[in-house]
Amino acid sequence: MVYIGQSLVKISRIDNHVKTTTRYELVNLSEPPAHLLSGGFETMAAQWSEVIQPVTFWTLYYYYHSNAVTINLHTYPVEPGDIAIFPPSARVVHAVVDGNTRFDYLMFDMPGRGPDRAVIPHVLQGMQARHQDWQKCGHRMMDTLLPLRAFAWSFMATNSLNIAELRKEVMLYDAEAWIQKHLSRQFTIVEMCQELHVSQRNLLRAFRAEHGVTPQEFIIQRRVREAARLLKTTDMQPKLVADAVGLPNLQHFNKVMRLRTGVSPRAFRSAREALRE
Repeated sequence: MVYIGQSLVKISRIDNHVKTTTRYELVNLSEPPAHLLSGGFETMAAQWSEVIQPVTFWTLYYYYHSNAVTINLHTYPVEPGDIAIFPPSARVVHAVVDGNTRFDYLMFDMPGRGPDRAVIPHVLQGMQARHQDWQKCGHRMMDTLLPLRAFAWSFMATNSLNIAELRKEVMLYDAEAWIQKHLSRQFTIVEMCQELHVSQRNLLRAFRAEHGVTPQEFIIQRRVREAARLLKTTDMQPKLVADAVGLPNLQHFNKVMRLRTGVSPRAFRSAREALRE
């Protein structure tokens, strides 16, 4: 079992710049989960906590308590019986509203590369019946993980929507998925546009309309987010972390991390170590 650790900093739950409209994430349904990274039940150690998702894994959270969850700067109120869906590489902040902090979670990959793609919302309400199915599958995990893998695949499929229903610029799904897939290496916007068969002008316009930033800035944000996750949850040396997020020049990597987090990668990790003591 692997559990991603607590936040290094306290982050405000709601501010004037946080978007609260429902957001959807692209999911490929053409294959079932190949791996379950973790699962079970936990309690939150504090009223505030932060997790950063691994780059290839999704997580379902079933809540027994009232909570405000922020997924990539989009904040949602959740009540007992709701399920939040955290996409790969997402930055997630929990703010507990009442005293009960218990939740169930299931982390799995969706490795499909076929044409069967859809979109799924960040939060689903009134999921008690599906949670009972989840628990039944979990009771068999000592014998086999197949029921839990089947549940995860079924859950993602039955709660997803047609890919064309929600975004005017469907190419953004392809662009974001392409960036995630190639995050560990250096690449150019020209290369990405050529592989996606889109113009740089249209890509820039779509990213500014949807995310408020250029594609280049979006890529840096994703690299920093993944670097933060690796520094918080692994013992990889900073040079290896830099290589893993496509910033192989250690001096440049240190500069980017200082600019985006306020501290060096080593200081960032030292803060994590201090939380363990």
